[in-house]
Amino acid sequence: MNQLPVVVRGAIAIVACLALSPLTPGTARGAGAPPQAGAPPTAGALAQAGAPAKDEGVVATVADLPIHDWEVMQAINSTPLQAYADQLDASDQGRRVKQGFLESLVNQRLLYLEAKGQGLEKSDDYLTQAAAWETQALADLYTRDFYNRRGEITDAEVEAAWAKEKNTKRGANELDAEMRQVVRNKLAARRFSEVRKEIADSLGAEAKVEAKDADIAMDGDESRKPEQVVATVAGEEVTWGLARPRLWNKKSAGERRAELAAMGVELLKARKARSLGLDQDPAFRHRHDDFLRDLVTVQLVKQLRAKYIPTDEQFAAYYKDHPQDFTIPERRRLQQIVVKTKEEAKKLRKQIAKETTAENDPFYKLAQEKSLDPAAGRTSGVLGWVTQGDGKVMAELEKVAFALKVKEVSQPVESPRGWHLIRTLEVVAPEQLTLEKINDSDKRERYNEFFFKEKMTPYLAELRKQHKVVVDPEWFGRVTLPSGPPEAPSAVKPSLGARTLAAPPAAPAPAAPQ
Repeated sequence: MNQLPVVVRGAIAIVACLALSPLTPGTARGAGAPPQAGAPPTAGALAQAGAPAKDEGVVATVADLPIHDWEVMQAINSTPLQAYADQLDASDQGRRVKQGFLESLVNQRLLYLEAKGQGLEKSDDYLTQAAAWETQALADLYTRDFYNRRGEITDAEVEAAWAKEKNTKRGANELDAEMRQVVRNKLAARRFSEVRKEIADSLGAEAKVEAKDADIAMDGDESRKPEQVVATVAGEEVTWGLARPRLWNKKSAGERRAELAAMGVELLKARKARSLGLDQDPAFRHRHDDFLRDLVTVQLVKQLRAKYIPTDEQFAAYYKDHPQDFTIPERRRLQQIVVKTKEEAKKLRKQIAKETTAENDPFYKLAQEKSLDPAAGRTSGVLGWVTQGDGKVMAELEKVAFALKVKEVSQPVESPRGWHLIRTLEVVAPEQLTLEKINDSDKRERYNEFFFKEKMTPYLAELRKQHKVVVDPEWFGRVTLPSGPPEAPSAVKPSLGARTLAAPPAAPAPAAPQ
């Protein structure tokens, strides 16, 4: 199999970050921590051997909580890895990818069980956010139900709208199947906006707001307690904890009252949704339960982040004691030509030396024409920026490259892929990061994430001792990766591992200050 694209190899390497990053309720479940590259991992790396519960599609259980194969597939489908499914199926790397994503789901179940065990679903923050989500979700469900009861956009409406647009624009497209769908979508969006306005107008009179100016004044925002009742909206008491996310950026009492009135409309729509039984819809119940599971986990993760991420004083003390950990190592931008034989490499080296002048650099053209690297036609053999030990190039090439002067062409170097001529195009000297520079950029947040994940590794290991994890060992070889378009692509955060630019140091990894 050809070497996987950088985006795939990078996602495999850093997929662990997603599981331990701050969770956002309602988002697609993401990636986990795959084992180190090497021999194909065994199911024992995840859990005890054996078969999980016999529910259809269950690939693992954490205590009595099932993990289904569709959950793993959905997680993979939400990342750039999905685009390379055909390269990952039936391969050791594909097996590691599937295990990594399953590992993440196992970790999330463990965190959920711990959060439930601590009773965090009873916290005021949890209850407030759960209530706010349910109100908003049911209000949206009611709006969509109201819209659907209006009936579908008819062909006659589509044709009339198209004729009107055609008459106002020169060179309008013909009303083929594709254009019909475009027009239908425009009409649907317009109708949906009209429905929302109609509902708001009809319910607005009922969304009565009763609030004292002092209770919603900006100058009291910092002193109000979350449980303080600040208004009565549509007959319901509204606490500051519930109102604050909607009011904090409203600068006047008038704006705040208008926002409370909008909240009243949402409350009334949610009531109507319940009266219609929409809160019992299976799809809604699934979303509801999924959100609550994420939300209680969020409560635990917030506590752990507060505990494991060092304060400014702790970070400054660690910086003082470990200055070597805050050095960006030397980087080199490399370029290569790969050929089959040593003799061919020697011949090319002589040709490069002969043809090189102040105005002419033949290395680029020869890399495009002669190199065995399939990407050389596009990259001219440029490998990008490399630091020693980052694994981006083979060790035998790295050793030679970091001993070269800029633009000096190496002697032929042998590797399993052939014979290489390599050279350094640019060098960036090592840099000692100052504490001020770290704190004045996003680097501090990257260090914080590193410290957090370092602490989370043993924490999750302890949770595994408390809850039995069982994985179907046959699933890894049986399942194939999804081949459809990703449902909700998510950004993958940069790795904070060894020797990443401006990242925390290589192994042994530092422990977060206590």
